[in-house]
Amino acid sequence: MVHSLTVSSRIYFMSVLLFSFLALFVLELSATETRWALLVGIDRYQREDITPLHGAVADARAIAAVLEKHCDFPEEQVFVLASDDPANRPDLGNILIKLEFVTSQAKPGDTFLFYFSGHGITKVGGSYLLPWGADRRSSLLLERTCI
Repeated sequence: MVHSLTVSSRIYFMSVLLFSFLALFVLELSATETRWALLVGIDRYQREDITPLHGAVADARAIAAVLEKHCDFPEEQVFVLASDDPANRPDLGNILIKLEFVTSQAKPGDTFLFYFSGHGITKVGGSYLLPWGADRRSSLLLERTCI
């Protein structure tokens, strides 16, 4: 029972912290700018040697809902890539395609929010975010399959 209370307390704290951050973020936005968001959530990776996470997909979707409902982000400009959605899987190609689309559409002064909930890794020479198809068996593969 103590463990579940601790987890619940952590979830509550993270929710309050996230909502506070988003509230401050919204106060800084002007009414005329266009708002874009790319939210990535990865619970399970393609390779089984990468430990699964719990809650990353739910976090990305929850943030999308908050942005749309409370922060005036247009639903059609909030993109969620999630490991449990084969049509919108957060592999390197899909992430880069969404980033390219937003950069082609956004104008100076627009707001872009990128959120990544998944594994990251630091190796000699750099730090990387691990998309769904990440391969960390070698430095070369790491550089070619990660962000």
